[in-house]
Amino acid sequence: MRGEPRILVTGASGFAGRHLMRALVEAFPGYASWCHGGPRSRDLPPLDVTDANAADAAIAAARPNMIVHLAGQADVAAAGADPEAAMRTNAGGTHTMIEAALKHAPSALFLAISSSEVYGDSLAGGMPTPETRPLLPASAYARSKAAAEDAVRAGVARGLHALIARPFNHTGPGQSPAFVAPAFAGQIAAIEAGRQAPVMKVGWLDDVRDFSDVRDIVRGYALMLAKGRTLAPGTAINLASGRGRTVRELLDILKGFSQAEFAVEGDPKRQRASRLPAMVGDPALAGRLLGWSGAIALETTLGDVLAEARARSAAP
Repeated sequence: MRGEPRILVTGASGFAGRHLMRALVEAFPGYASWCHGGPRSRDLPPLDVTDANAADAAIAAARPNMIVHLAGQADVAAAGADPEAAMRTNAGGTHTMIEAALKHAPSALFLAISSSEVYGDSLAGGMPTPETRPLLPASAYARSKAAAEDAVRAGVARGLHALIARPFNHTGPGQSPAFVAPAFAGQIAAIEAGRQAPVMKVGWLDDVRDFSDVRDIVRGYALMLAKGRTLAPGTAINLASGRGRTVRELLDILKGFSQAEFAVEGDPKRQRASRLPAMVGDPALAGRLLGWSGAIALETTLGDVLAEARARSAAP
C-alpha cells in the first residue's frame, strides 16, 4: 500500500479490539490509527455506529485507507433478550459504516468482523465447516450478523473493497467473565483464595466448540488487511483451529492448573439450551490465502486466562 497505513477501528476498546491494536503495531509499523483507545491511536469521541452523522464525521476526519468494523453486540444471550437492539447494532451499524465509507473513503479496504454463528444449522454434525456452506442462522444474534454480512455484500456491489472475517470461538486475557473460560478461571481463583466454597458451578459441559486464542484471531484480522488487495471483494474467511473440543476439556485443563481441589456441580442458571451442540470451522482457506494458522496452544491460552484471574483475585 502506498503511503502511511491509516486505519480506523471501531470496537477498539473491546476484548478483541484491544488485542487487535497490539497486532496492528506488529503488522504495520508506523501506522496511524483512529479508534477508541489502544496503543498508537488518535482517540475519537465515542462513536455510536448506528448514528449516520457520527459515522460520517468519524470517517471524514480519519480519511482511512483501511477500516476494521469490530464494534457490535457480541453477547448471544443479550441478543436473544433484545433481538431488535441486536439487529439495530450489528446489521444497522454495519450498514451505517458501509454508507459512510462509500461516501468519505470509497477506496478504503473495509474488513467486517462477522461470526461463526452465521452458519447456524450448517454446523450440524460437528464436521469442520467451510465458507461454502450456506448461512442458516439459528439465533437472534446469528441473524443480526448474517444481516450485517448482507450489508457488506451490498457495499461490495456498489464498489467497496470489503472482506468478511468469520472467527470461531476465541478466548484469552481480557475476556469478560460472562464467557466460559474466564468464568471457570475466576471461580478457580476464588476457590484458591478461600473466597468461594470448593465447588465449581458449571453449565453444559458436552457442547463442542472450536477454540482459538484471541491473539491468533486478531493476527488473522491483520493479515486480512495486509493481503486484502489480493483478495476478491466480498471474500469471507473462517478463522478457526479446525479442532472441536468439549467445554469439559477446557475445564479439565484448568483443573490441572488449579492449586486447590474442587467438586463440579451443574448450575441451572448456567445451562442455556443450545441448538448448536457442535461448532467447528474449516481453516483451510485462511491457510491458503493468508498463510494463517493458530500458533498458541489452548493450554497456554487457558494458563494466561487463569493467571489474569488470580491477579484480579489478589488485588485489594
